[in-house]
Amino acid sequence: MDVGLEAWFLSMLLVFTRMSAFFVTMPLWSYRNVPVVYRIGLAVALTMLAGSQVAANPAFVLDGAYVLLVLKEALVGLLLGFAASLIFAAIQMAGAMIDLQMGFALANLVDPQAGVPMPVTSNLKLMLAMLFFLAIDGHHQLIRGMMASFRWIPLGQAEWDGFAAAAEWLARFFAQGFLIALQISAPMAAALFLVDLAIGIIARTVPQMNFFVVGFPFKMLLGIVVLLLVVPGFFAVLLGLFQHMFEAMSQVMQRLGI
Repeated sequence: MDVGLEAWFLSMLLVFTRMSAFFVTMPLWSYRNVPVVYRIGLAVALTMLAGSQVAANPAFVLDGAYVLLVLKEALVGLLLGFAASLIFAAIQMAGAMIDLQMGFALANLVDPQAGVPMPVTSNLKLMLAMLFFLAIDGHHQLIRGMMASFRWIPLGQAEWDGFAAAAEWLARFFAQGFLIALQISAPMAAALFLVDLAIGIIARTVPQMNFFVVGFPFKMLLGIVVLLLVVPGFFAVLLGLFQHMFEAMSQVMQRLGI
């Protein structure tokens, strides 16, 4: 094989490895209901587009060291996709907290991402977040960020120390996801806590009435009403969360870059 052609092919293989690994963990495209053929096709198309800004490296040779380069590029793609997916995980967590308060914890729907049962409100918030993400062209921003990663992190030049630093930062960012989930669920949790408090006071005052039968449907009804009232504010919160998502990808690139 011609040396120039071999260098180009090996470079494009590294680009494809990073792209395909990114689609394994990133939001939307990593979901089970997206056919694998579509993901592979999109990864190939973006690889060809990225070829215009990635120069073939004649130092790439098909040997044992090249296998390590493939592993590095796969880790780069996985970390970038994982950084983007953490916000959606926080949104699902917030929905699960609300369901626990409303009494919907046992009413499950199938999560489109993992293919496992998830609470109703958690699925609702996830669907709203995905639709809003598509409406503001967030998926295009993710692709632009992935294409920019080849400028921040040239092929084969990510260092193992950078992976450790990126993993440490993502661990802290994941811990912040719990705080984000609490902030999203706080209005609903506060309203339902007041309902529990009122039911408890009335139950102590009128012990003859079965307030478990009356209070449970009332909590569900009030929870649905409050959920509808906070939807506009939820979209405003999502804008800030998606900014955190893109910032997370940028932080990972800075730690992996040279």
